[in-house]
Amino acid sequence: MARSRKLSPERKAFINSLIEHYHPEDAQDVQEMLRDLLGYTLQGMLEAEMDEKLGYSKYDSKNKETDDSRSGYSKKRVVSSLGEIDLDILRDRKGKFEPQAVKKNQTNISNIENQMLSMYANGMTTRIYLLIFAMYTA
Repeated sequence: MARSRKLSPERKAFINSLIEHYHPEDAQDVQEMLRDLLGYTLQGMLEAEMDEKLGYSKYDSKNKETDDSRSGYSKKRVVSSLGEIDLDILRDRKGKFEPQAVKKNQTNISNIENQMLSMYANGMTTRIYLLIFAMYTA
């Protein structure tokens, strides 16, 4: 008999909110849900990287201490074990932004999935997932 995993109340609430939002009916629906979650997580990571590089958040230009700024984005399609995911890769005016979550010219992110799952399995908090999920479902 399989050993049951004990989930924290936070993780249970997160999973329940996903199920309520997506209403999966079969394994394919669950895979689409996970692909969306991965895509939104990666997009959030890219945005956080840009915030860190520039030193201010997207709508907080009053605290700007650099002459560099955001300069739109370019579309990118990456391949994962869950399927293809479309991302918006952010750019800065000086062209110095080097994303680390999805590197330039990287089209296969299967390794990133394994790293993210490993971090989650080792006890990384689900708060980042909750925040990103809330951002994109609001």
